[in-house]
Amino acid sequence: MVNLWATEQGWSPVTEQAVIDWKKDALLPKVASRALGRGKGTMGLWNDRSYTQLQRVIELRATGMRRRSRMRLHLWIEGYEVPWTRVRADLEGLLGPSIRASNAELGTDRWGNQPGVGLSERARHAIERHLVGPPALSKALMEFGLPEVLATRLANWAQRPEVKDILTHWAYHLFSPDSPALQVVLAQVAEAVPDPLKPLLSPQEGLLDMFAGVLAPTWSGSNRAWLAARKADERLIANVGDFARNFDELWRSSFRVAAAFVLEGGSGVPSWAVPPIAGALHGLAALQPLRTNDNKILLAGLLLNRRRNLEDHGDPLGVIGRAITPMFDWVADNPYIIKLSQRDPRAAEKLLLAASLPVETKSLVMARAVGVG
Repeated sequence: MVNLWATEQGWSPVTEQAVIDWKKDALLPKVASRALGRGKGTMGLWNDRSYTQLQRVIELRATGMRRRSRMRLHLWIEGYEVPWTRVRADLEGLLGPSIRASNAELGTDRWGNQPGVGLSERARHAIERHLVGPPALSKALMEFGLPEVLATRLANWAQRPEVKDILTHWAYHLFSPDSPALQVVLAQVAEAVPDPLKPLLSPQEGLLDMFAGVLAPTWSGSNRAWLAARKADERLIANVGDFARNFDELWRSSFRVAAAFVLEGGSGVPSWAVPPIAGALHGLAALQPLRTNDNKILLAGLLLNRRRNLEDHGDPLGVIGRAITPMFDWVADNPYIIKLSQRDPRAAEKLLLAASLPVETKSLVMARAVGVG
């Protein structure tokens, strides 16, 4: 059956040996078997899910993908069955070389930084050259799906001194988890912007912490993503995969609900700024920053860097990735609840619980893990 499908796609038939090898390499799930009688061997009992995964493996090969570790990560991030121990090893094999290559490219061993001290001039020069300069930044923005013209304009805008300074310290934050420089710079800039924009420059401590040292040298002992990739348990692997898999939908719904808050007057934005800001938020909602599997896999690696993973094994990341999106979409479609939540949070909560939302979403509302006001 699968060879008929492959032939219809213009691809070569799959041999029995190839299927056996894919099973050994954990590209395919183990399937139950039934004895055919004495001396007649056994027959695999494939279900629809197994056939679908087999088809996906064939599709990945047709794109030119041959490295088994990369194929396993693609299957995992798409929700197919892959042993978590193999996923962990593959993440370690992906993150390790990437981290080492980044440190080698920027020459971090020659930065001469000290713990708790701001970045050196050598570090600043390397970051500006390789990460936040116009060519490097424009390329990075295009990799996230932005049109070339828009990416170039944003990269040029980012050369404004105050913006460039934030980006430079942010990049340094990725390599140096103990530096307080980024928080200091954000606090200074936040003082100079209008009040409605201050929250944009005052990210939660947990968000900053998630990025802290994600590219720190593997030998330093301070790279939590690298250490987690080597030691993470099954629950954490499942959680980061679920969140990364659903990130684009979460991104879309988050900007939709943000636009609804602006339009309903729940954000404190001046009336004259409401139309352009709401329009910009709707534009951002249409983007898919992690539309490729490779970007989603990198996000999963970033999530391994959360300090709270040591305390809660990543909960409720997996649930958030699935459950918040329906709630955000419902609020965006029923914006009247925004003002209601400000007047009577309990009434707004009851409306959410009465809505046609998934059980996981309602559980989050009941647990007060996420609010609407």
